[in-house]
Amino acid sequence: NHDVVIPSTVKHINESSMAGLVAITSVVIPESVETIGASAFAGCVSLEEVTINAVNTTFIGRNVFDTCTALTTVHVADGFTSFAENMFYECAKLEYVDFPSTLESIGDYAFYCCDLKSAILPEGLISIGEGAFYGNTNLSTVTLPSTLTTMERWAFRQCEYLSSITIPEGITELGDKTFYQCHKLTEINLPNTLTSIGRDCFTDCVYLEEITIPASVTYIANYAFYHNTALKVINLSEGLETIANHAFAKCYALESVNIPESVTSIGTYAFLSADDLVLDVIEGSYGQEWAETNSVKYNLTSTTPEYTLGDVNGDGKVNAMDATLVARHAVGSKTLSGNALLAADYTGDGKVNAMDASAIARASLA
Repeated sequence: NHDVVIPSTVKHINESSMAGLVAITSVVIPESVETIGASAFAGCVSLEEVTINAVNTTFIGRNVFDTCTALTTVHVADGFTSFAENMFYECAKLEYVDFPSTLESIGDYAFYCCDLKSAILPEGLISIGEGAFYGNTNLSTVTLPSTLTTMERWAFRQCEYLSSITIPEGITELGDKTFYQCHKLTEINLPNTLTSIGRDCFTDCVYLEEITIPASVTYIANYAFYHNTALKVINLSEGLETIANHAFAKCYALESVNIPESVTSIGTYAFLSADDLVLDVIEGSYGQEWAETNSVKYNLTSTTPEYTLGDVNGDGKVNAMDATLVARHAVGSKTLSGNALLAADYTGDGKVNAMDASAIARASLA
């Protein structure tokens, strides 16, 4: 068995240059290295430990450590900025990775089917690629930084032991199957910047009992919360427009859901097999019409529920997020309705415009 320390004079590690060398047990990549070619160490099945000191890299190819099946530990120096696509693909024993404070991006499938237990991701991280942590079945703790703006589909698919997740403000979309079959997930905190929840995003989160959808969300896709068998409470907010087909189907424990007045479309089988479900709907609303058309039990509310002036997203606070929603409405990039629209008219002049946004922003600082 061999420990490989690459000389500090080396600037380039060529594509597949050490691939399949079964005797290598550890590798140290020095600061001098500027490029690492695709599959450079792929299939080094005895490799157990990697140290990356190459903090000035200009290019890292795909699959650098693909199927290094004995790899357990990766040390990465501060200064390193990006884990490349498929970088540790199917390193099935990889339990520990230093996520450097300078990290900016994690590529598609970078840690696919590894065995990470936690991922405390640093402030400064901007993007998480498609399937980045897919299949890390023992991953139980994830911290996402406030700087994160992009999280692609399948990012945490089948992370079966993940118990809670807080999505930071700034994320606007959750793609298809982002948290698909995260069976142990019991707590989900969604940001007030989120506008849509993708297909199968939270399918088979069978321990989840309650979810609150913020007022910024306008669209919940097909099967978004499909087969969440313990789900009892869904808090929907004014501003939601579409609940697509099967979005909450086979949520057998579901008993009560409020349908906001802003909702204009509900798929026929959106609540399939929720046999004890009773909807709370506003008199004369689309929700009432849908319930009657689909023979779903409902309670009728004759007046719009109470709202707090300035609390546009309905989270119980008047803050910058509310001002942002009003500003977006004022320029036409978002349409407020119902309670959200009433709460947004902070100046009381019967209009919702930039003056209301400014007034709410000032109020949040008081």
